[in-house]
Amino acid sequence: MAANLKKMFRYRSWSLALKLTVIFSALITAIVVSVGVSSYMSYKKTIRNEIQRFVPQTLVQVNRHLDTYISEMISISQEILKAPYYDLFHEFENAWEMGGNKPTIENSLLLNQAIQFVSRGYDRHLLGLIYYSSDGYAYIRTNTGGGSWLQRDYHQEDWYVASRKLSLSILGTRKEILFDNELRIERAPYAFTIVQPIPNQEKNGISGILQISGDLESVSSILVGMDMGTNSNIYITDNGGKIVYSSDNRLLGKVWEADDGIDLKAAHSDMGSQVIDLHGSRMLASYSKSTKTGWTVISMIPMKALTSGISSVGTWTVAMVLLAVIVSALAARMIAYGVTNPIRHLSKQLDKLDEDNFRIIHKPERSDEIGVLWKAYEGMVMRIRILVEEVLKSKLLKQESEIKALRSQINPHFINNALENIRMTLVRERYGQVESALVSLGDIMRYQCMHMEETVPAKKEIEMVRNVLHIQKIRFGDRLSVEYAIDAQVDDMLIPSFMIQPLVENAVKYGISPDDGCIRIVIRIKAESGYIIGSVIDEGEGLDAGQLDHVIQLMEYPDKGGPQIGLSNISQRLRLIYNGRAEFAIDSAKGAGTIVKFRLPVILNDAGAEEL
Repeated sequence: MAANLKKMFRYRSWSLALKLTVIFSALITAIVVSVGVSSYMSYKKTIRNEIQRFVPQTLVQVNRHLDTYISEMISISQEILKAPYYDLFHEFENAWEMGGNKPTIENSLLLNQAIQFVSRGYDRHLLGLIYYSSDGYAYIRTNTGGGSWLQRDYHQEDWYVASRKLSLSILGTRKEILFDNELRIERAPYAFTIVQPIPNQEKNGISGILQISGDLESVSSILVGMDMGTNSNIYITDNGGKIVYSSDNRLLGKVWEADDGIDLKAAHSDMGSQVIDLHGSRMLASYSKSTKTGWTVISMIPMKALTSGISSVGTWTVAMVLLAVIVSALAARMIAYGVTNPIRHLSKQLDKLDEDNFRIIHKPERSDEIGVLWKAYEGMVMRIRILVEEVLKSKLLKQESEIKALRSQINPHFINNALENIRMTLVRERYGQVESALVSLGDIMRYQCMHMEETVPAKKEIEMVRNVLHIQKIRFGDRLSVEYAIDAQVDDMLIPSFMIQPLVENAVKYGISPDDGCIRIVIRIKAESGYIIGSVIDEGEGLDAGQLDHVIQLMEYPDKGGPQIGLSNISQRLRLIYNGRAEFAIDSAKGAGTIVKFRLPVILNDAGAEEL
């Protein structure tokens, strides 16, 4: 079973159609898979590269809006240095000096008026303005229009201590809780702050500092409608690295660090993208830094969100590749079987050539290479048919001559044995038995002359065997006993002439019992399932395994031991007469006797010899 399975899966055992199908399918599959995979990988790489270029460019557009916003805030701070606003402020300075460099109602109104003109038109951006005098006072004006004075020295402010620059400064994001719980900026906890020093041209110094705080909601409005995908985050950092805008409000005011996803300090360009691992997730980190303000827009987008479309393309690619493979396999099968079908038809004709008596039943009309092959095959079959007929005729002639030769070998041998038995009886002066033996011998000779056919009715053959054993009985007397078990159904069935007689002679010759010297023979013949089944049994010395193998070899290959009379002769006759359909065997054991068995197809004696 295992050997058959192994042979079935061996490439050389495959049919030509299967080989062509497998090879063609494998070739097409390899091409389709290679093209599909390479196209998908190229598409995937191109899309990722485009995304990595596109996202920073989008962030650049955001930065441009931020630049516009910051430019507006700077414009507000610098308005006070222009006419006519500076003239109003100059009037405030004069009133301030006249009031002893202390807040009064008059100078407060003048300052409020100057600041109001400066911020006019920009209320949507402003949270509030603070004017720091050089004398340690601060005037706070909120976006509601009210104002108040507090003692507050700008020299003590952290932004002044950190920069110590009396020039325009963008402080960036600051948490503007001003001085006490009553004066604070309410609209947002964080504000975008710019500091503008106001010069005193007469004293060649500064009169004060104007601090302007802008609303970060303007920054948020820039990002309205900008959706980078699920679990994406956008951050804006000011020039100091503080987070101005974040999807997570808890991060507002926090200084951006490299651990947050991208190291801005190590960046070599104003914009870029890179794929990073952040908290166990693959993220596309992109940034764009403004060259005007130093502000940076940062986006963190999960790669899954970016490649979801690519994944669907990959799924469709796999589906299309599988479909192409299936279609190519079906096409390969159709082509292969279409090409090999005439060859298979020719192969079937070859297999059935003997059954069809070497005649072509179905011949296709073709003019291609297959048609040429069919013509050659037709010519070959005609030559084979002629040769087979000639060989069959010669075989029949040879078979007939061989059967006659075998019979001629049997008869002299038998007659010689019979005459020898009669002579020995005559020597013993048993004249009555001699007469009886001569009568039996005459019947045997008459049987031979009257039945020259190769087969005779079984009843005639049994009568001849009885005459043979009668002659042997005269020789051996009571030492010889024979038991007949003959089925009456076989009387008219044909068996080879002189087939049982040599078996009986061998049984008499070699069937002497080692125990008492007697010869006991049993002859059994019956009809069963369309066969004549018979056996000749003796109780002689028998054969050991080596002797039995030697006898069987002589039966199968009589030429090896020279001409054999007896078992090998019968074996050859049965093979020739029944064309291999008869069975003939011998079984023996040392000290247990011998049994010779035969099994012949039934042929009835009804003039035509009908075979069952």
